[in-house]
Amino acid sequence: MQRFYGGEIEGWFDLPIRYLNAYTAMLPRLRAEESIRRVQELQLASGAMKEEGADETWQAWMDEAQGKEAEPIGSEPEMVDGWNN
Repeated sequence: MQRFYGGEIEGWFDLPIRYLNAYTAMLPRLRAEESIRRVQELQLASGAMKEEGADETWQAWMDEAQGKEAEPIGSEPEMVDGWNN
């Protein structure tokens, strides 16, 4: 959880179980997003990505690096199974 969400590691020991359940429910999605990102990195670096896609990908990464907010992806707590457990 530290890797994805940051914060002080000691704080994770007092985490309510519902947050741990939400994290567990989202872990496959987080891993999939990482896999997609790696494929994009390889495509961009190798020149296999179309120019328009490369430009969009590069701009999204630049926005992230500059701290601009990403587009919402529907991961609000109420959309995660187990959030209220």
